[in-house]
Amino acid sequence: MGAGAWKLLWAPPSQPYYQPEGPFSEPFAKGFTKRLMFSSWRVVPKVVAAMVSYEAERRMIRSYETQPENSTGARARRGGRLQFAFSEGRLTGMPVLGLLYPCATLAERCDPLRLGREAAGRDAKTHAKRG
Repeated sequence: MGAGAWKLLWAPPSQPYYQPEGPFSEPFAKGFTKRLMFSSWRVVPKVVAAMVSYEAERRMIRSYETQPENSTGARARRGGRLQFAFSEGRLTGMPVLGLLYPCATLAERCDPLRLGREAAGRDAKTHAKRG
């Protein structure tokens, strides 16, 4: 947290497809790694995740509020960050879910690097046939 990892929504990619920007381009993010924790107590991972998440949120709020207030009224004024709700008989906010929801099948079938290479190969063959 102290190095600035709280600024990241997720761990930086180990092999980025494009030049990282924002907090992902800062020096601390280049050597960022995850740590695995093992415990025979089932509650430990959940407690650690909750504490790290709380600290990241606390630092995030302090980065844009000079005198953060933790009261019912202050939390209500901040409002929700992401909400899925019904409006006029349909779900709203769902397009954002695709950015947040991890999907192993999508990751396996839609690797942008592999798809780009395949498309480049097809384009090269098509261009060679025309030339």
